[in-house]
Amino acid sequence: MKLKVLPSLTLTASLLISPLAISGTIGTLNWDGSSDYITDSASTTRYLQLDLLADLTYAETVTATTSGAYQNYHIASQAEGYAFYSALGGTLMDVPGQQQLSETIGYFLDGVLGDNFTSGEDRVFFRSNEVHHDLGYISLDARNSVQLDDGYTVYSSSDAWSHSGFFSRNTISWLLVSNGGPSPVPIPAAAFMFAPALLGFLGFRRKLRA
Repeated sequence: MKLKVLPSLTLTASLLISPLAISGTIGTLNWDGSSDYITDSASTTRYLQLDLLADLTYAETVTATTSGAYQNYHIASQAEGYAFYSALGGTLMDVPGQQQLSETIGYFLDGVLGDNFTSGEDRVFFRSNEVHHDLGYISLDARNSVQLDDGYTVYSSSDAWSHSGFFSRNTISWLLVSNGGPSPVPIPAAAFMFAPALLGFLGFRRKLRA
């Protein structure tokens, strides 16, 4: 097993957008609380915020990422799921497949990468085995740990945690990875405050010229 230094954890509040907008860092993953993506500062990989498509079924997630509003993203493969777990601060076994890992990384705020599943814990699915349609999941337990369970169940079983499933009160999203295209750039709230003043100034100058 490879050894890894445990990551530092930081949390801030993004007050320009909303007093309740949470931003923070876990391992090398950063979310600013206003955009819809998470950035891995080590690899520059972008992931969709964890709660945005949490209520969709597997089929609906595939549609949204192939011809819908999020076609700039794709569902994470096993390798990409492992990379996300490593970015959180988890340490992987040397041999991939059928891993069940749980590691202490320190306390962090619930929902710091997007709030889904239950209070105190967020989860994401990834494609563990694309031949047999097995999925794995990664859990962020705000009490102090991250977990990875590879080969947990099959793709279709994830629908139980969708809007139409038995566990619809505790929705879980698929981990969505950016294809590398442009992502929306958040506009600071201060810009909206400055815009009316700028327009008024331009109108005043036009009157003077007239």
